[in-house]
Amino acid sequence: MNDNVSSSSPDGARFPRKKATVFCNPHSGAGTQKTFDHLKKILTPIPVHLTATTDEFRTHLQASAKDGFDLIGIVGGDGSLHLAINSLSEMIFAQQARKLTLAVIPGGTGSDYSRNIYPHVIPKYWNLFFQQGQDRLVDVGLIDVLEPNPRKILFINALGLCINAEVVKGKNSLPKFLPSRLRYLLQTLSQIVSFKPVPMVVTTE
Repeated sequence: MNDNVSSSSPDGARFPRKKATVFCNPHSGAGTQKTFDHLKKILTPIPVHLTATTDEFRTHLQASAKDGFDLIGIVGGDGSLHLAINSLSEMIFAQQARKLTLAVIPGGTGSDYSRNIYPHVIPKYWNLFFQQGQDRLVDVGLIDVLEPNPRKILFINALGLCINAEVVKGKNSLPKFLPSRLRYLLQTLSQIVSFKPVPMVVTTE
């Protein structure tokens, strides 16, 4: 068995990919384990992995990119996508990995990006998606953080600031045994009461 799959170019021609693999973020949503079990059955011989922690998820993504995987699938929500984009771009910008295709399989609480970019793919057809799907280029935004810890952060789909960011930050600080939607609700109600506006300057080019 090998982990090679093929894809199609816009004119319908088929071409091989060298390597493909899939990783599931265990903390992205309640349905991750169910999605993992399903993909494990239908994506043979593509290896599907369920990582134990978010740090392990990041480490395996970067290791796969360094090992030359051309197609990396992630099961998770918008947070997992943000983590994957930044983890993989670090490798590519440092020339420790070549350019690759990222497939995003809905598995989080929201999964807004993946549901919008290919809304008609239902779970039982993910095997066809990996075999016949077409690559597409999408825009990625860049945040240049100046202080207190200068760094560059990539984002995709949407950028949340102010109360949105505080809700997500607070949600992630709550105990993981609470359902994800409940953590969002609790923090949303909390921030509606306690959030104070912050000064911000937005410039465009």
